[in-house]
Amino acid sequence: MLLRHMEYVVALAQERHFGRAAALCGVTQPGLSSALKTLEAELGTPIVQRHQRFDGFTPEGERLVEWCRRILADKRAMLDEMATMRSGLSGRLRIGVAPSASATVTRVAKYFRDLYPTVLFDVIHVRHERLPTELQDFQIDAAITFLDEENRRFGHHIVSRQCLSAIIPDSFDIAERASLAWADIAQLPLSLLSRQTYERRVIDAGFQAAGVNPEPVLQSEMLSEVLLSVAAGDAATVLPMSNIKDVPFAPSAKMIEIDSEENSHDLALIWLNLSNIVPLVSALIETVKQNVSVDAVADLID
Repeated sequence: MLLRHMEYVVALAQERHFGRAAALCGVTQPGLSSALKTLEAELGTPIVQRHQRFDGFTPEGERLVEWCRRILADKRAMLDEMATMRSGLSGRLRIGVAPSASATVTRVAKYFRDLYPTVLFDVIHVRHERLPTELQDFQIDAAITFLDEENRRFGHHIVSRQCLSAIIPDSFDIAERASLAWADIAQLPLSLLSRQTYERRVIDAGFQAAGVNPEPVLQSEMLSEVLLSVAAGDAATVLPMSNIKDVPFAPSAKMIEIDSEENSHDLALIWLNLSNIVPLVSALIETVKQNVSVDAVADLID
């Protein structure tokens, strides 16, 4: 069984389309199909459900995808370790992030690259519920996201404890208040992260606990679009506090505390616990552990 054939299997699992998988691997579609048939002959079982188009993997094929991902991840770990022994730490880290963790991952990348300047970062925005799957499928190396029960089964280190705050344009009369209740915020035109994000689910829970259910005038998966709406003075928003003060969202807006008993949420670096962690990931974990405290983002944010 050839490694490149395993790469074809993983590409097909990712693209769910023969033509796109072939293009991703730099081969023709007939070449990819021929390689898959060779694999099936070698394994003695069909791995792909074929009709006029890709219809998924057989149960045996699904297991093969898992093995191929694991073996290719081990191959990458081996190559990274050999490269590190030869010329020091280098390569590319793939970091999945929640929308409002963008500022934190930028600071982490800068701090890490000060120590290891030849390391490159791919920052990948992934929905919170998809992050465990992306980690387990080796699509990302680590993630910076909010820590919930699902993520606690992975290796994790809390980088900050955040509180939700309201961001109110100065033109709104309510901007003069020292603190706000959820019911107060619900009366404003709101620009919020989309309902698919962890942050929005937490925000909606706050509104629901107060007995209100506002409909935002704008919602987006992109933090930048939410902040631009606030900067334009069109709407207010609610976001995790320690990330907000790290983003130049609007000089003409105020960050106001929200009155709430349960308003604290942990942002954490998470990774897949493996016996042979890729050297880049291992270095990232140790760097963050040594330089980030629970109550402050320390050197990464200050």
